[in-house]
Amino acid sequence: MFSIRYKVFFDEIYDDHELKGADGYFQIQVDNGNYGLFLSEELDVFSVSVYWWFYYFLEATELLKNEKQVYISDIETPQVWIELKKLIVIIFLLAKLMQINQKEAMQSNVVI
Repeated sequence: MFSIRYKVFFDEIYDDHELKGADGYFQIQVDNGNYGLFLSEELDVFSVSVYWWFYYFLEATELLKNEKQVYISDIETPQVWIELKKLIVIIFLLAKLMQINQKEAMQSNVVI
């Protein structure tokens, strides 16, 4: 199973050049393992850039169209890399989703 949990902090005080809603919690769950922190309360000291995490994951999925594996750098933690590999199961999952009509697909939860 693979899932992403995130929570965006909405603070009223922003610098004019700061992206609103960019910071918060971001956690990746793979099977029984977790990477990242997700708390019920909002503590700025543990916040990360949710925007950049999603940006790098989207970029990695594009690269996986032509590559067998891709690495994402954790910009908050030096020398930590997350490896993403292309799996055949994704092709079967996409084929199965195409068989479901759009209304049902929007209401379904798909877990890889």
